[in-house]
Amino acid sequence: MTAQSKPEADANVISQLDRTNNADSATSAYHKFQDEYNAYAKTHSSPDTANYLKAVTENLVANKTLPDLAVAWGADNRNRIGEGGNPNLFELSMVGNDRNAIDQVMAPVLSSEFSQIAGVGSGDQSRIHDSDWDAWSKQHQTLNVEHNTTSGLLQTTDGKLTSTLFDYIDAAPGGNNDHRIDQDDFHRYEAQYAFDANNHQLSSHQTPEDLKLVQFLDKNWDDPSVQQLREHPLTGGRGTIGAGPITLDSLKLAGNFSSVDQMINGETAKPESVKPETADSPTKSAEKSLETTTADVLAKNPGIVEAVTDSSGNIVKEKVDQLLHSMIPAEKMESNDRSFTDTFKMLNGLENNWGELSKQFSNDGGKSLNLNKITEDGFDGKYQFADRLKRDGGEPIDPTARRELVDFCKSHHSFLADKKGIIHKHAIDQAFADPGQLSDQEKLYVTQLHNSFEYLKADDGTIDINNFS
Repeated sequence: MTAQSKPEADANVISQLDRTNNADSATSAYHKFQDEYNAYAKTHSSPDTANYLKAVTENLVANKTLPDLAVAWGADNRNRIGEGGNPNLFELSMVGNDRNAIDQVMAPVLSSEFSQIAGVGSGDQSRIHDSDWDAWSKQHQTLNVEHNTTSGLLQTTDGKLTSTLFDYIDAAPGGNNDHRIDQDDFHRYEAQYAFDANNHQLSSHQTPEDLKLVQFLDKNWDDPSVQQLREHPLTGGRGTIGAGPITLDSLKLAGNFSSVDQMINGETAKPESVKPETADSPTKSAEKSLETTTADVLAKNPGIVEAVTDSSGNIVKEKVDQLLHSMIPAEKMESNDRSFTDTFKMLNGLENNWGELSKQFSNDGGKSLNLNKITEDGFDGKYQFADRLKRDGGEPIDPTARRELVDFCKSHHSFLADKKGIIHKHAIDQAFADPGQLSDQEKLYVTQLHNSFEYLKADDGTIDINNFS
Protein backbone atom coordinates (compact mmCIF):
# COMPACT_ATOMS: atom_id res chain seq x y z
CA MET A 1 0.00 0.00 0.00
CA THR A 2 1.43 3.37 -1.03
CA ALA A 3 2.00 5.77 1.85
CA GLN A 4 -0.05 8.94 1.75
CA SER A 5 1.64 12.18 0.79
CA LYS A 6 1.70 14.87 3.44
CA PRO A 7 -0.92 17.04 1.66
CA GLU A 8 -3.21 14.04 1.29
CA ALA A 9 -2.69 12.93 4.90
CA ASP A 10 -3.22 16.46 6.23
CA ALA A 11 -6.38 16.87 4.13
CA ASN A 12 -7.76 13.62 5.55
CA VAL A 13 -7.15 14.74 9.14
CA ILE A 14 -8.69 18.15 8.43
CA SER A 15 -11.73 16.50 6.81
CA GLN A 16 -12.20 14.19 9.80
CA LEU A 17 -12.14 17.18 12.15
CA ASP A 18 -14.75 18.93 10.02
CA ARG A 19 -17.04 15.88 10.15
CA THR A 20 -17.20 15.59 13.95
CA ASN A 21 -20.39 16.18 15.92
CA ASN A 22 -19.20 19.41 17.53
CA ALA A 23 -20.65 22.81 16.61
CA ASP A 24 -17.12 24.18 16.20
CA SER A 25 -15.95 21.32 13.95
CA ALA A 26 -15.44 23.54 10.90
CA THR A 27 -13.47 26.05 12.98
CA SER A 28 -11.28 23.28 14.43
CA ALA A 29 -10.66 21.94 10.93
CA TYR A 30 -9.77 25.38 9.59
CA HIS A 31 -7.35 26.00 12.47
CA LYS A 32 -5.71 22.64 11.74
CA PHE A 33 -5.39 23.63 8.07
CA GLN A 34 -3.81 26.94 9.05
CA ASP A 35 -1.44 25.33 11.59
CA GLU A 36 -0.24 22.68 9.13
CA TYR A 37 0.34 25.29 6.43
CA ASN A 38 2.28 27.58 8.80
CA ALA A 39 4.38 24.68 10.08
CA TYR A 40 5.20 23.57 6.53
CA ALA A 41 6.07 27.10 5.44
CA LYS A 42 8.63 27.44 8.25
CA THR A 43 10.71 24.52 7.00
CA HIS A 44 10.26 24.71 3.22
CA SER A 45 10.95 27.09 0.37
CA SER A 46 8.27 29.37 -1.04
CA PRO A 47 7.80 27.26 -4.21
CA ASP A 48 7.51 24.05 -2.16
CA THR A 49 5.04 25.72 0.20
CA ALA A 50 2.95 26.95 -2.73
CA ASN A 51 2.88 23.41 -4.15
CA TYR A 52 1.91 22.04 -0.74
CA LEU A 53 -0.97 24.50 -0.43
CA LYS A 54 -2.17 23.68 -3.95
CA ALA A 55 -2.05 19.93 -3.28
CA VAL A 56 -3.78 20.03 0.10
CA THR A 57 -6.45 22.36 -1.30
CA GLU A 58 -7.16 19.99 -4.19
CA ASN A 59 -7.58 17.16 -1.68
CA LEU A 60 -9.94 19.29 0.40
CA VAL A 61 -11.99 20.02 -2.71
CA ALA A 62 -12.13 16.30 -3.51
CA ASN A 63 -13.37 15.36 -0.04
CA LYS A 64 -15.84 18.30 -0.01
CA THR A 65 -14.31 20.02 3.02
CA LEU A 66 -13.10 23.29 1.49
CA PRO A 67 -16.48 25.14 1.55
CA ASP A 68 -16.79 24.51 5.30
CA LEU A 69 -13.25 25.77 5.90
CA ALA A 70 -14.01 28.91 3.89
CA VAL A 71 -16.97 29.68 6.13
CA ALA A 72 -14.83 29.13 9.24
CA TRP A 73 -12.14 31.37 7.72
CA GLY A 74 -14.73 34.08 7.15
CA ALA A 75 -15.99 33.81 10.72
CA ASP A 76 -12.44 33.98 12.07
CA ASN A 77 -11.63 37.03 9.94
CA ARG A 78 -15.03 38.73 9.92
CA ASN A 79 -13.74 42.01 11.28
CA ARG A 80 -10.85 42.11 8.82
CA ILE A 81 -12.55 41.20 5.55
CA GLY A 82 -15.87 42.95 5.95
CA GLU A 83 -16.95 46.33 7.19
CA GLY A 84 -18.63 45.88 10.56
CA GLY A 85 -18.38 42.12 10.23
CA ASN A 86 -20.43 42.03 7.02
CA PRO A 87 -18.41 40.22 4.30
CA ASN A 88 -21.04 41.08 1.70
CA LEU A 89 -18.94 44.22 1.28
CA PHE A 90 -15.77 42.30 0.55
CA GLU A 91 -14.64 41.56 -2.98
CA LEU A 92 -11.86 39.53 -4.51
CA SER A 93 -9.85 42.67 -5.25
CA MET A 94 -9.26 42.93 -1.49
CA VAL A 95 -7.34 39.67 -1.63
CA GLY A 96 -4.50 40.50 -3.93
CA ASN A 97 -0.75 40.23 -3.71
CA ASP A 98 -0.70 42.05 -0.40
CA ARG A 99 -2.81 39.31 1.21
CA ASN A 100 -1.60 35.91 2.42
CA ALA A 101 -1.94 32.70 0.42
CA ILE A 102 -4.72 31.26 2.58
CA ASP A 103 -6.82 34.39 1.96
CA GLN A 104 -6.47 33.86 -1.76
CA VAL A 105 -7.72 30.27 -1.45
CA MET A 106 -10.62 30.99 0.89
CA ALA A 107 -11.99 34.31 -0.41
CA PRO A 108 -13.46 33.08 -3.72
CA VAL A 109 -14.90 29.98 -2.06
CA LEU A 110 -16.60 32.09 0.61
CA SER A 111 -17.96 34.33 -2.13
CA SER A 112 -19.60 31.32 -3.79
CA GLU A 113 -20.99 30.19 -0.42
CA PHE A 114 -22.44 33.60 0.47
CA SER A 115 -26.12 32.69 0.08
CA GLN A 116 -25.65 29.57 2.21
CA ILE A 117 -24.71 31.75 5.22
CA ALA A 118 -26.40 35.12 4.82
CA GLY A 119 -29.73 35.21 6.65
CA VAL A 120 -29.42 31.76 8.25
CA GLY A 121 -29.71 33.31 11.70
CA SER A 122 -30.62 36.93 11.04
CA GLY A 123 -33.10 36.58 8.19
CA ASP A 124 -31.22 39.30 6.28
CA GLN A 125 -30.06 37.63 3.06
CA SER A 126 -28.21 40.71 1.83
CA ARG A 127 -25.35 40.39 4.33
CA ILE A 128 -23.78 38.14 6.93
CA HIS A 129 -24.36 39.01 10.59
CA ASP A 130 -22.72 37.50 13.67
CA SER A 131 -25.89 35.50 14.29
CA ASP A 132 -25.55 33.94 10.82
CA TRP A 133 -22.11 32.52 11.57
CA ASP A 134 -23.45 30.99 14.80
CA ALA A 135 -26.57 29.61 13.15
CA TRP A 136 -24.51 28.12 10.31
CA SER A 137 -22.29 26.32 12.85
CA LYS A 138 -25.32 24.75 14.54
CA GLN A 139 -26.74 23.79 11.15
CA HIS A 140 -23.41 22.25 10.19
CA GLN A 141 -23.38 20.24 13.42
CA THR A 142 -26.88 18.98 12.74
CA LEU A 143 -25.89 17.77 9.26
CA ASN A 144 -22.81 16.04 10.67
CA VAL A 145 -24.85 14.30 13.38
CA GLU A 146 -27.33 13.14 10.74
CA HIS A 147 -24.59 11.73 8.51
CA ASN A 148 -22.47 10.20 11.27
CA THR A 149 -25.45 8.59 12.98
CA THR A 150 -26.96 7.14 9.82
CA SER A 151 -23.64 5.80 8.50
CA GLY A 152 -22.57 4.53 11.94
CA LEU A 153 -25.84 2.74 12.78
CA LEU A 154 -26.46 1.31 9.31
CA GLN A 155 -23.00 0.44 8.01
CA THR A 156 -23.10 -3.08 6.57
CA THR A 157 -20.92 -5.23 4.33
CA ASP A 158 -23.73 -7.39 2.95
CA GLY A 159 -26.58 -4.89 2.61
CA LYS A 160 -28.65 -6.59 5.32
CA LEU A 161 -30.24 -4.85 8.30
CA THR A 162 -29.26 -7.78 10.54
CA SER A 163 -25.60 -6.92 9.92
CA THR A 164 -25.88 -3.35 11.21
CA LEU A 165 -25.13 -1.74 14.56
CA PHE A 166 -28.76 -0.55 14.58
CA ASP A 167 -30.02 -4.15 14.65
CA TYR A 168 -27.34 -5.21 17.17
CA ILE A 169 -28.49 -2.50 19.60
CA ASP A 170 -32.16 -3.23 18.90
CA ALA A 171 -31.72 -6.99 19.47
CA ALA A 172 -29.61 -6.72 22.64
CA PRO A 173 -30.88 -8.93 25.53
CA GLY A 174 -33.76 -7.24 27.33
CA GLY A 175 -34.90 -5.23 24.31
CA ASN A 176 -37.86 -5.71 21.95
CA ASN A 177 -36.05 -5.96 18.59
CA ASP A 178 -38.82 -3.82 17.10
CA HIS A 179 -36.74 -1.62 14.75
CA ARG A 180 -36.93 1.21 17.30
CA ILE A 181 -34.01 2.23 19.51
CA ASP A 182 -34.08 4.59 22.47
CA GLN A 183 -32.04 5.45 25.54
CA ASP A 184 -32.93 2.17 27.27
CA ASP A 185 -31.45 0.31 24.31
CA PHE A 186 -28.32 2.46 24.50
CA HIS A 187 -27.97 1.76 28.24
CA ARG A 188 -28.23 -2.01 27.60
CA TYR A 189 -25.59 -1.73 24.86
CA GLU A 190 -23.23 0.23 27.11
CA ALA A 191 -23.64 -2.27 29.96
CA GLN A 192 -23.06 -5.23 27.62
CA TYR A 193 -20.02 -3.48 26.14
CA ALA A 194 -18.47 -3.01 29.59
CA PHE A 195 -19.11 -6.66 30.50
CA ASP A 196 -17.72 -8.04 27.24
CA ALA A 197 -14.69 -5.72 27.38
CA ASN A 198 -13.83 -7.02 30.85
CA ASN A 199 -14.07 -10.56 29.53
CA HIS A 200 -12.13 -9.82 26.34
CA GLN A 201 -14.96 -10.94 24.07
CA LEU A 202 -15.98 -7.82 22.15
CA SER A 203 -17.78 -8.45 18.86
CA SER A 204 -17.53 -6.66 15.51
CA HIS A 205 -20.32 -4.30 16.65
CA GLN A 206 -18.49 -3.38 19.83
CA THR A 207 -15.69 -1.15 18.62
CA PRO A 208 -14.54 2.07 20.32
CA GLU A 209 -16.16 4.02 17.45
CA ASP A 210 -19.48 2.20 18.00
CA LEU A 211 -19.38 2.93 21.71
CA LYS A 212 -18.54 6.58 21.11
CA LEU A 213 -21.56 6.96 18.78
CA VAL A 214 -23.93 5.30 21.26
CA GLN A 215 -22.63 7.45 24.11
CA PHE A 216 -23.04 10.60 22.02
CA LEU A 217 -26.64 9.76 21.10
CA ASP A 218 -27.45 8.87 24.70
CA LYS A 219 -25.87 12.02 26.15
CA ASN A 220 -27.41 14.33 23.51
CA TRP A 221 -30.79 12.62 23.23
CA ASP A 222 -32.74 15.87 23.68
CA ASP A 223 -30.38 18.08 21.69
CA PRO A 224 -31.99 19.39 18.47
CA SER A 225 -29.26 17.71 16.41
CA VAL A 226 -30.38 14.29 17.70
CA GLN A 227 -34.08 15.12 18.00
CA GLN A 228 -34.22 15.62 14.24
CA LEU A 229 -33.33 11.93 13.86
CA ARG A 230 -36.14 10.72 16.11
CA GLU A 231 -39.71 9.75 15.32
CA HIS A 232 -42.55 12.19 15.86
CA PRO A 233 -44.89 10.64 18.48
CA LEU A 234 -48.07 11.51 16.54
CA THR A 235 -47.25 11.37 12.86
CA GLY A 236 -44.57 8.71 12.86
CA GLY A 237 -42.44 11.06 10.77
CA ARG A 238 -39.43 13.11 11.71
CA GLY A 239 -39.56 14.54 15.22
CA THR A 240 -38.67 17.74 17.00
CA ILE A 241 -40.44 18.61 20.22
CA GLY A 242 -41.43 15.53 22.23
CA ALA A 243 -39.74 13.20 19.77
CA GLY A 244 -39.80 9.44 20.31
CA PRO A 245 -37.28 6.71 19.46
CA ILE A 246 -34.95 6.52 16.49
CA THR A 247 -36.52 4.36 13.80
CA LEU A 248 -35.56 3.34 10.29
CA ASP A 249 -38.25 5.62 8.90
CA SER A 250 -37.17 8.62 10.98
CA LEU A 251 -33.57 8.16 9.81
CA LYS A 252 -34.80 7.85 6.22
CA LEU A 253 -36.73 11.10 6.48
CA ALA A 254 -33.91 12.94 8.23
CA GLY A 255 -31.42 11.91 5.54
CA ASN A 256 -33.88 12.45 2.69
CA PHE A 257 -33.46 8.88 1.44
CA SER A 258 -36.12 7.55 -0.92
CA SER A 259 -36.31 4.14 0.76
CA VAL A 260 -35.00 2.21 3.77
CA ASP A 261 -33.25 -0.28 1.47
CA GLN A 262 -31.33 2.49 -0.29
CA MET A 263 -30.36 3.98 3.06
CA ILE A 264 -29.07 0.65 4.40
CA ASN A 265 -27.11 0.03 1.21
CA GLY A 266 -25.53 3.46 1.43
CA GLU A 267 -27.10 4.69 -1.80
CA THR A 268 -27.60 8.42 -1.44
CA ALA A 269 -31.15 9.15 -2.43
CA LYS A 270 -30.93 12.89 -2.01
CA PRO A 271 -31.91 14.84 -5.11
CA GLU A 272 -29.14 14.63 -7.66
CA SER A 273 -27.40 17.89 -8.22
CA VAL A 274 -27.09 19.19 -11.74
CA LYS A 275 -23.49 18.76 -12.76
CA PRO A 276 -21.87 21.91 -14.10
CA GLU A 277 -21.57 22.15 -17.86
CA THR A 278 -18.05 22.01 -19.22
CA ALA A 279 -16.53 23.60 -22.26
CA ASP A 280 -16.79 20.19 -23.99
CA SER A 281 -20.54 20.01 -23.47
CA PRO A 282 -22.57 19.61 -26.67
CA THR A 283 -24.81 22.48 -25.58
CA LYS A 284 -22.66 25.56 -25.74
CA SER A 285 -25.30 28.20 -26.30
CA ALA A 286 -25.96 30.65 -23.48
CA GLU A 287 -29.61 29.64 -23.40
CA LYS A 288 -28.86 25.95 -22.73
CA SER A 289 -25.59 26.05 -20.82
CA LEU A 290 -26.98 28.02 -17.86
CA GLU A 291 -29.30 26.33 -15.43
CA THR A 292 -30.49 29.55 -13.86
CA THR A 293 -30.50 33.14 -14.98
CA THR A 294 -27.49 35.30 -14.30
CA ALA A 295 -29.82 37.82 -12.70
CA ASP A 296 -31.20 35.30 -10.23
CA VAL A 297 -27.81 33.89 -9.22
CA LEU A 298 -26.43 37.36 -8.59
CA ALA A 299 -29.54 38.43 -6.68
CA LYS A 300 -29.23 35.47 -4.31
CA ASN A 301 -25.45 35.77 -3.95
CA PRO A 302 -24.59 39.41 -3.17
CA GLY A 303 -21.01 38.37 -2.49
CA ILE A 304 -20.71 37.22 -6.10
CA VAL A 305 -21.77 40.65 -7.34
CA GLU A 306 -18.87 42.19 -5.42
CA ALA A 307 -16.54 39.51 -6.73
CA VAL A 308 -17.19 39.94 -10.45
CA THR A 309 -18.05 43.65 -10.92
CA ASP A 310 -16.06 46.86 -11.06
CA SER A 311 -16.77 50.19 -9.36
CA SER A 312 -19.30 51.00 -12.10
CA GLY A 313 -21.19 47.78 -11.53
CA ASN A 314 -20.13 46.13 -14.78
CA ILE A 315 -19.23 42.43 -14.99
CA VAL A 316 -15.47 42.24 -15.61
CA LYS A 317 -14.10 39.30 -17.65
CA GLU A 318 -10.86 39.14 -15.66
CA LYS A 319 -12.81 38.81 -12.41
CA VAL A 320 -15.15 36.19 -13.87
CA ASP A 321 -12.14 34.16 -15.04
CA GLN A 322 -10.45 34.52 -11.64
CA LEU A 323 -13.46 33.31 -9.65
CA LEU A 324 -14.30 30.53 -12.11
CA HIS A 325 -10.69 29.29 -12.06
CA SER A 326 -10.80 29.00 -8.26
CA MET A 327 -13.89 26.79 -8.57
CA ILE A 328 -12.71 24.53 -11.40
CA PRO A 329 -11.09 21.88 -9.12
CA ALA A 330 -14.60 21.09 -7.87
CA GLU A 331 -16.19 21.18 -11.34
CA LYS A 332 -16.69 17.42 -11.67
CA MET A 333 -17.40 16.81 -8.00
CA GLU A 334 -20.94 15.71 -7.26
CA SER A 335 -22.32 18.20 -4.76
CA ASN A 336 -25.58 18.94 -2.96
CA ASP A 337 -24.45 22.55 -2.67
CA ARG A 338 -27.04 24.40 -4.72
CA SER A 339 -25.29 27.74 -4.44
CA PHE A 340 -21.97 26.38 -5.73
CA THR A 341 -23.62 24.63 -8.67
CA ASP A 342 -25.68 27.64 -9.68
CA THR A 343 -22.75 30.02 -9.38
CA PHE A 344 -20.41 27.77 -11.35
CA LYS A 345 -22.90 27.33 -14.17
CA MET A 346 -23.55 31.06 -14.35
CA LEU A 347 -19.83 31.91 -14.48
CA ASN A 348 -19.10 29.09 -16.91
CA GLY A 349 -21.90 30.29 -19.16
CA LEU A 350 -20.58 33.84 -19.10
CA GLU A 351 -17.08 32.70 -20.01
CA ASN A 352 -18.17 30.29 -22.77
CA ASN A 353 -20.39 32.91 -24.39
CA TRP A 354 -18.36 36.05 -23.66
CA GLY A 355 -17.61 36.78 -27.30
CA GLU A 356 -21.25 36.77 -28.40
CA LEU A 357 -22.37 38.62 -25.28
CA SER A 358 -19.74 41.31 -25.83
CA LYS A 359 -21.33 42.23 -29.15
CA GLN A 360 -24.55 43.18 -27.38
CA PHE A 361 -23.57 44.21 -23.86
CA SER A 362 -19.99 45.58 -23.89
CA ASN A 363 -18.92 49.19 -24.28
CA ASP A 364 -15.17 48.64 -23.82
CA GLY A 365 -14.19 46.04 -26.40
CA GLY A 366 -15.18 42.98 -24.40
CA LYS A 367 -13.40 43.73 -21.12
CA SER A 368 -16.70 44.05 -19.27
CA LEU A 369 -20.43 43.57 -19.75
CA ASN A 370 -23.19 45.93 -18.70
CA LEU A 371 -24.78 44.21 -15.69
CA ASN A 372 -28.16 45.90 -15.97
CA LYS A 373 -28.62 44.98 -19.62
CA ILE A 374 -27.35 41.43 -19.39
CA THR A 375 -29.62 40.59 -16.46
CA GLU A 376 -32.69 42.34 -17.81
CA ASP A 377 -34.30 39.17 -19.15
CA GLY A 378 -31.82 36.49 -18.12
CA PHE A 379 -30.56 33.70 -20.33
CA ASP A 380 -33.11 30.99 -19.60
CA GLY A 381 -36.24 33.05 -20.02
CA LYS A 382 -39.25 33.61 -17.81
CA TYR A 383 -40.31 29.98 -17.42
CA GLN A 384 -37.07 28.71 -15.89
CA PHE A 385 -36.87 31.82 -13.74
CA ALA A 386 -40.38 31.15 -12.40
CA ASP A 387 -39.43 27.57 -11.58
CA ARG A 388 -36.50 28.77 -9.49
CA LEU A 389 -38.71 31.27 -7.67
CA LYS A 390 -41.01 28.41 -6.68
CA ARG A 391 -38.11 26.26 -5.54
CA ASP A 392 -36.76 29.05 -3.36
CA GLY A 393 -40.15 30.14 -2.00
CA GLY A 394 -40.13 33.42 -3.89
CA GLU A 395 -43.23 32.97 -6.03
CA PRO A 396 -45.83 35.70 -5.36
CA ILE A 397 -49.20 34.50 -4.03
CA ASP A 398 -52.40 36.28 -4.98
CA PRO A 399 -54.63 37.74 -2.20
CA THR A 400 -57.49 35.26 -2.67
CA ALA A 401 -55.22 32.21 -2.45
CA ARG A 402 -53.47 33.71 0.54
CA ARG A 403 -56.75 34.25 2.42
CA GLU A 404 -57.83 30.65 1.79
CA LEU A 405 -54.44 29.38 2.93
CA VAL A 406 -54.53 31.48 6.12
CA ASP A 407 -58.07 30.32 6.92
CA PHE A 408 -57.10 26.68 6.46
CA CYS A 409 -54.00 26.92 8.67
CA LYS A 410 -55.93 28.71 11.42
CA SER A 411 -58.70 26.13 11.40
CA HIS A 412 -56.29 23.17 11.32
CA HIS A 413 -53.81 23.95 14.10
CA SER A 414 -52.10 20.56 13.86
CA PHE A 415 -51.33 20.98 10.16
CA LEU A 416 -47.49 21.28 9.99
CA ALA A 417 -47.42 23.44 13.15
CA ASP A 418 -45.80 22.55 16.47
CA LYS A 419 -47.54 22.80 19.85
CA LYS A 420 -46.96 26.56 19.91
CA GLY A 421 -48.61 27.03 16.54
CA ILE A 422 -45.35 27.67 14.71
CA ILE A 423 -44.78 26.32 11.21
CA HIS A 424 -41.07 25.91 10.42
CA LYS A 425 -39.69 25.76 6.90
CA HIS A 426 -38.22 22.28 7.38
CA ALA A 427 -41.73 20.95 8.16
CA ILE A 428 -43.04 22.46 4.91
CA ASP A 429 -40.10 21.11 2.90
CA GLN A 430 -40.58 17.64 4.39
CA ALA A 431 -44.30 17.56 3.55
CA PHE A 432 -43.62 18.95 0.06
CA ALA A 433 -40.98 16.27 -0.62
CA ASP A 434 -43.13 13.41 0.73
CA PRO A 435 -46.84 14.28 0.26
CA GLY A 436 -48.04 10.67 0.06
CA GLN A 437 -50.38 10.76 3.08
CA LEU A 438 -51.82 14.20 2.40
CA SER A 439 -55.24 14.90 0.95
CA ASP A 440 -55.46 16.81 -2.34
CA GLN A 441 -56.47 19.93 -0.43
CA GLU A 442 -53.53 19.58 1.97
CA LYS A 443 -51.16 19.05 -0.97
CA LEU A 444 -52.38 22.31 -2.50
CA TYR A 445 -51.72 24.28 0.69
CA VAL A 446 -48.33 22.62 1.24
CA THR A 447 -47.37 23.59 -2.32
CA GLN A 448 -48.46 27.19 -1.71
CA LEU A 449 -46.53 27.34 1.56
CA HIS A 450 -43.46 25.91 -0.18
CA ASN A 451 -43.58 28.06 -3.31
CA SER A 452 -44.44 31.37 -1.58
CA PHE A 453 -42.71 30.94 1.78
CA GLU A 454 -40.69 34.14 1.43
CA TYR A 455 -43.94 36.11 1.12
CA LEU A 456 -45.66 34.30 4.00
CA LYS A 457 -43.00 34.03 6.69
CA ALA A 458 -42.52 36.45 9.60
CA ASP A 459 -39.28 38.28 10.36
CA ASP A 460 -37.99 35.29 12.36
CA GLY A 461 -38.31 32.99 9.35
CA THR A 462 -41.36 31.05 10.61
CA ILE A 463 -45.14 31.21 10.24
CA ASP A 464 -47.07 31.75 13.48
CA ILE A 465 -50.62 30.59 12.72
CA ASN A 466 -51.90 32.58 15.71
CA ASN A 467 -50.82 35.79 13.96
CA PHE A 468 -51.03 34.57 10.37
CA SER A 469 -52.83 37.03 8.13
